[in-house]
Amino acid sequence: MWTVLSAAPDSVASTRHLLEQWLRDLYWPTKERVNIVVAINEALTNVADHAYPRGSTVGGAELYAWEAVEQGQRRIVAVITDHGRWKPAAVDADYRSRGLSTMAGSMDSLHVEATPRGTTVVMSSVAIKGEQVSGHVDANSEGTALRQVRTPYEVTTRTSRPAVG
Repeated sequence: MWTVLSAAPDSVASTRHLLEQWLRDLYWPTKERVNIVVAINEALTNVADHAYPRGSTVGGAELYAWEAVEQGQRRIVAVITDHGRWKPAAVDADYRSRGLSTMAGSMDSLHVEATPRGTTVVMSSVAIKGEQVSGHVDANSEGTALRQVRTPYEVTTRTSRPAVG
């Protein structure tokens, strides 16, 4: 799944719904699906809240996610990239500052790299057994298999991994 979205709350919500349906199409188990959606939604919300000046009409994010299958295990790997500059949360926002811990607690791995050119978040889900879905594509002897899933949504899907860094 690959999509480009503006750094606005309504774009984040639309992308969350697309992500949820994409994971359903992959027959991802409910508990793990919810964790993935929570983590990716949090990363996209951080773009809307921190990467660009509030009310800005420029700026956005890219979300690239794929199913990785290896040795009978499946996981979702997601890369979220923006080209903004990090700005801290408001000082009086006591309910804030839990985004990174939420993402880390929802996923198996999390890496965040903030540079003057933008921020990249790379995360992968907890692995699930490949047998949990019928029609599952298993890894070949060369390594990880990537499966392109066709959906009725306006989402461009790539079969190669993005350059990170």
